Amino acid sequence: MEGGEFDGLPVGLGDERTELWERLRVQEERRLRRGRSALEPYALTNEVEFLAVAAEAFFQTPDRMRESSPALYRLLADYFQQDPAAWQAAGRGQA
Repeated sequence: MEGGEFDGLPVGLGDERTELWERLRVQEERRLRRGRSALEPYALTNEVEFLAVAAEAFFQTPDRMRESSPALYRLLADYFQQDPAAWQAAGRGQA
């Protein structure tokens, strides 16, 4: 977020994780175009929507996202300091 406009980068990533985010976003967009992503196609709208759709998948379908896109899942888990796939596993008695 620079000058009041959001650019699609998660705030506070730092240089190293920002580079990782960009690499993973590009890779995931390629996978999405081939139909091999857990993300909804709306993520291809622009970089802002990519983040929104990725965050939504992270919280709403974490098992699917973790299986489909483990590196992106790990980055979001680190960023949000949450692991919703673990919550689902615990809810199924698979802790």
